[in-house]
Amino acid sequence: MKNRILFSLAILFSMLIAYFIGVSVGKQGISYVLDVTQGELAFNHLKRYRVIKEDLESGCLEEALEKLSFSVDEQMMLLAEYVQHHKVEAINSYIAKRDDTLLGQLKSYEIDWKKEWVEKKCQEI
Repeated sequence: MKNRILFSLAILFSMLIAYFIGVSVGKQGISYVLDVTQGELAFNHLKRYRVIKEDLESGCLEEALEKLSFSVDEQMMLLAEYVQHHKVEAINSYIAKRDDTLLGQLKSYEIDWKKEWVEKKCQEI
């Protein structure tokens, strides 16, 4: 009887250790993926901002505004996708708290991922 209790406790203890190790590894994996995603987003935005900045510095206001318009449209479609199709309440709350008109705009924003943007190159003045 005593051996069965010890054996059961050993199995229970092993299961608890395995559970906590699994949770820890899972959190590290999620954290890693989030870090990579955030890093890629930051890199892509920085690259885009540099192009727009170069246009502005070269006096190409029209081209810079066009690039900004395309970027805004792309971000609007991305957010509209979350609002219209994924319906993630945390995102809706975040948006509503920070911009009281944007959530309504996103609910009816036209999402067209097949849309093509043709950007003009800046011709230095």
